[in-house]
Amino acid sequence: MAWYAFETLDDLPPATVQPYDVVVMLTPPPVDWQGTRELTPASLAQYEELRKLLRAGGGLMMFMEPGEFASRALMPFCAPYGLVPPVGAFADDAPTIGVYDTVNFAYTTDIVQSPLTEGVRGLWYPVGGKSGGRFDFDTLRNANTTPIRLDASWQPLVRVGATTRFVTFEGNDPLTEGLQSGE
Repeated sequence: MAWYAFETLDDLPPATVQPYDVVVMLTPPPVDWQGTRELTPASLAQYEELRKLLRAGGGLMMFMEPGEFASRALMPFCAPYGLVPPVGAFADDAPTIGVYDTVNFAYTTDIVQSPLTEGVRGLWYPVGGKSGGRFDFDTLRNANTTPIRLDASWQPLVRVGATTRFVTFEGNDPLTEGLQSGE
């Protein structure tokens, strides 16, 4: 199996992803924040190449930071697959500090038994901090994980723990419309 982890695809020709079986993406393609506030033509070309990879049976793992930039950059790619990356993150009643004392984690055992989860008994996931405490983008700066809301065509295999809630970042964001804390 050939795979490659791309921090960014910005400076690479879009077809760079084609020889790989799995692409691990850490940063979404750029949005034109100074002008249209839309994905750049190069970003759209990169997304098309990633769709070709998926149609051919390849895989894509995305570890994006939470926040407006990543959510808006991911929307055009995720929407056709029934995925919505809302602007916000998880908070937990009793998180555990990890990763150089900068990232909080919570634990879940709510895992559906399937061939994909065989042998998995629990999962640690990053949260923005303690419920009711300071909570913003900076509290997740090293986590590179954003929640994804699924449509009815998906069957989630892992759910967050009972003490974890979704919290939107400050501001009124249309991506979180209809999504209440705890969903």
